[in-house]
Amino acid sequence: MKSRKQTIGWLYVFLVFLINSGYADIPLRGFSDATYEYSDNPEISGKHSFAVGQFDFFLNSALGKKAKFLAEAVFEFDSTNTTEVKLERLLVKYDIHRLFEVTAGRVHTALGFYNQQYHHGSWLETAIDRPLTYSFENDSILPIHLTGLEISGLDSIGQLGHFGFIIGVGNGRGTSPKNILTVNDSNNFKALNGLIFFRPSFLYGLQLGFGGYWDKIEKAKNLTEDLREVIAGVHLIYDAHHLQFMAEGFRIHHHGKTSGEDLQTYGYYAQLGYEIEQWTPYIKYDQIDFPKKDDRFWANTHFHQQDLYRLTGGLRFDITDFNALKFEYRLEDRKGGDSLINALKVQTAWTF
Repeated sequence: MKSRKQTIGWLYVFLVFLINSGYADIPLRGFSDATYEYSDNPEISGKHSFAVGQFDFFLNSALGKKAKFLAEAVFEFDSTNTTEVKLERLLVKYDIHRLFEVTAGRVHTALGFYNQQYHHGSWLETAIDRPLTYSFENDSILPIHLTGLEISGLDSIGQLGHFGFIIGVGNGRGTSPKNILTVNDSNNFKALNGLIFFRPSFLYGLQLGFGGYWDKIEKAKNLTEDLREVIAGVHLIYDAHHLQFMAEGFRIHHHGKTSGEDLQTYGYYAQLGYEIEQWTPYIKYDQIDFPKKDDRFWANTHFHQQDLYRLTGGLRFDITDFNALKFEYRLEDRKGGDSLINALKVQTAWTF
């Protein structure tokens, strides 16, 4: 498996070399970051740590008047300091009609606002980290990626504003949040998701939306029965006049096919920021509530099914148009923990 990932990585590097050498006419973007963190979390061995983040290559090219191609590959280190190469997105999009497009490949699942607006690359985001609810699969409670088909569209509805939608079908989740089924699905039931949103004309920058996701999860070593998963989400966004406010909430429902048990997990976040020239102070709140009875689907996640509450205050300073410096302090409380966890982070994030 490691040799396959290394081969993919070197092939991607070779492609980037061809692009930069002028042999291939494909626009190339990249993102990366470096971070220092101090934390009094007793679960980690080192209180002071430096880290390099994802090294993200982003390719986007037209395939004609009605089609375009996108690829995004990431080089990163896992918790054991081993280099990993991940093909995060790979898709082709067809402009079928004025009202809708069709996308095929591996995409970021249309669950709400953040997963559609912010992809890989910390420089794109105001804060250092994604909301806990939207963490990538190793630490996520949501299915961040989907391999399959999407139909999406955005159109004006007169003077009321604009209405948009995304409908997806594809491979579902594996037996844990970490198991992304990119090549083979574990059953014949395809995951379905949908997102609708509205941008009213009376208040520029406002967006309201609702999302849903339906899937069947097969039983395995950590699961004693098949699960039906239903996710419902809602978001409220305002981004205009130097002010950015984002709030989203999700309910994840697991129904045991044999036992008939119904277990609910909830995830929320809210973030407020205000841009003052090159400076953007911000505050963010994250919360994840797990069911009182253990849900075995979350058994292998770092959350350990402990309710988690996190308050973050930060400041972003855009040094140039391509480089930002971020400072954060966060206070975290885990249900069942002995004390509050304090953390201080400083990050420089850049794009090229």
